[in-house]
Amino acid sequence: MRNIVNEAFETARRQALREGTPHEQSLMAAGRFWADAWLEEFVCDVAARYALGRSFGYQHVRLCALLGGHLFEPELGQRSTHPAHGARMRMVLAALHASGAVEDVVAVQELWDRFAARQLGARSPSYHLCYPDDLPEFVATEVGQACRAIGITDSMTTRARTGTVTEILLDAWARFLADSSSFGAWEEASLAAMFHDSLSP
Repeated sequence: MRNIVNEAFETARRQALREGTPHEQSLMAAGRFWADAWLEEFVCDVAARYALGRSFGYQHVRLCALLGGHLFEPELGQRSTHPAHGARMRMVLAALHASGAVEDVVAVQELWDRFAARQLGARSPSYHLCYPDDLPEFVATEVGQACRAIGITDSMTTRARTGTVTEILLDAWARFLADSSSFGAWEEASLAAMFHDSLSP
């Protein structure tokens, strides 16, 4: 996977060199960030989506709200140990789409769009150079195949089963999104009930 990423940025770098655009050095740096750190983050995001479904997409929106900052940085020419929040969400959506979870894509995209509309900043003209359009689908497909190969069950097959982690998280997020003001009390009662059940013979 890393070889494909390296090849994509090397191709882009050579094109920038031929065309005389000012992005050659920045593309080299972006390629290194992908290879050294960002690809690992993207792989973890896709694996989490595979295991937890759209709940992980919702959780990413929550994480972005907690951390704050620009949704589309770092971009070309900037340094960071983590890729942009927007790029990570795009990877999660690609992973949902790869599993055929169309309704989940729509639900997560809608929540993300509502959140992003309230944030400052936008994609720069060179944003797509730092996060190439074809890499999310490639990474999502490769990681999905790897998850299946090592026996991780896709959340799409467990979401309808009562008591699974996927089903519990989906129910929790549905309650939170429907009425966040009462969620705290429901969560406390649910955790108490789970603890009580775990102690029952």
